[in-house]
Amino acid sequence: MGRGTGARAVTLLAVALLLGGATMSGAATDPVVTLAAIDNAGGAAMTTALTCPLAGSCVAGGFYTDAAGLHQAYVAQQSDGSWGSVIRVATILNVGGDAATTALSCADASDCVAVGFYTDAAGQHQAFLVQESSGVWGSTQIVAGPLNTGGDAVATTVSCAAADACVVAGRYRDAAGKQRAFAALESGGTWGEATQIGATVNPGGNATLTTSSCPGASTCVVAGSATAASTTSAFVDTEHNGLWSKPQVVVPGAAASSSAITDLACSAAGSCAAVGTATMSAGRRAIAVLEQQGTWGAVTTLSAPLATEPTSADAVACTSTRACSVLATASTASGALTPFVATEVAGHWAAARGLAPVAGPQGLVVASAAATSLACPTVGGCVVAGELSLTRGGPEAFTVDEQAGIWGRAAVVAQSDNAGHDAAALTLACAPGASCLVGGRYTDASRHFQSFVAPVAAYQPVLVVRAVRGTVPARGAATIVIWGSGFYGTPHVQVVGLALRVVAVSPERLVVRIVRTHLTSGRHLLTVTDPNGSSGTSSIVQR
Repeated sequence: MGRGTGARAVTLLAVALLLGGATMSGAATDPVVTLAAIDNAGGAAMTTALTCPLAGSCVAGGFYTDAAGLHQAYVAQQSDGSWGSVIRVATILNVGGDAATTALSCADASDCVAVGFYTDAAGQHQAFLVQESSGVWGSTQIVAGPLNTGGDAVATTVSCAAADACVVAGRYRDAAGKQRAFAALESGGTWGEATQIGATVNPGGNATLTTSSCPGASTCVVAGSATAASTTSAFVDTEHNGLWSKPQVVVPGAAASSSAITDLACSAAGSCAAVGTATMSAGRRAIAVLEQQGTWGAVTTLSAPLATEPTSADAVACTSTRACSVLATASTASGALTPFVATEVAGHWAAARGLAPVAGPQGLVVASAAATSLACPTVGGCVVAGELSLTRGGPEAFTVDEQAGIWGRAAVVAQSDNAGHDAAALTLACAPGASCLVGGRYTDASRHFQSFVAPVAAYQPVLVVRAVRGTVPARGAATIVIWGSGFYGTPHVQVVGLALRVVAVSPERLVVRIVRTHLTSGRHLLTVTDPNGSSGTSSIVQR
């Protein structure tokens, strides 16, 4: 296939550039943007893919449901911070009425590729891609059509190293009903035919590619899972100058009965990190494997920071060839989910840390939190997005970010829009070293799913009180120092019986002046409350 009408192009129909809705939801100050609001007459829409090549220039994709109840794929583009009209893709091809944009990649702000699937007149799923070149979206192209004789193909991932150098990958079904993995390459602006990937490791006929990364115009890496006999194993494969290497199975030893790669990140050719999940004799475990100087190493099993198992790895992001972060999820004994992050520096994994969503936004208690998206625009500066359940109300979309290696507190996204109390953040993207956006769905007052994008909330530190230095005099004024972390704004410090005034605030220290004392001798409770309502406590001594 080719860009436009290359020699081997299979260009079927032009993308229908029918105007759709991209409207601001909520109050004028609400940063949440509802995409496809007008198009979504059937009341089921989601943002499932998001990419940001530049700050203020992002592309979102997903699906909505039209008045006939048919799922339609879309893309929407942001320019200079403003979202334009929804662009419907594969609409005329989607006679069967089930389509979605599943992945996006942009080499720059005006050259992007969107991929996904649609359903043809025979009720068969077909994989597609559609390209934007110099700011203009082109024709919908079928991917892996000749291979997909069994009628079930999906393009699940796309990665572009340059405007004319990309890979699209996914799965299809052959005439024997076997599921196979495929990849198609674009080089010099021309798409080659899709080819089967991982055939030698997939004699069982159940393979898929779930993720891809192209660190350079001549190198791409894909990863997923394949079945040999009754065992499904994670595998990776690398393309260099148009030639695919021998696929390599990566599993954590014979103890794994099955494994799969869920995400992949490459910071340079020969330097990648892949993460996933393996089922072992002890249960499900999160796994990670590093490629260094072109060689894939041994698989590492990532342990949760608490004694909570099983675990699964959901996403990975690398800020350099020597630093990656992995987002994983652990299940507690009660079945609640809690996210954690493991970091790798120069091939060594540090102890995993639980994320602040367990602390809750605005002082609320989180019953369970599932995080699925991770982006790291800077070293020590990452963002996580997902879905959390509070002790009251329904699921909410959330983000939580990291500054200088310190994770903040969860921020609920689209809470005022989520009148139906069922929301989730499904995708996340950050411009290089700059701002980040989150996308997903919320449920409006009519119980309809709506597709949204929103900026990631500003860093919200977690307030922790660790120690209090100083004592309360029997009479007269005094100064005490409260040590901890997450102090910002003007925190409120309270001890019943004391008149207090905060005189200095830094992230790790509060200096408080005691103006008046009306306490009995002994220990008394000191409470620090930040502007968001989060609080920490310690004790203070009356002499």
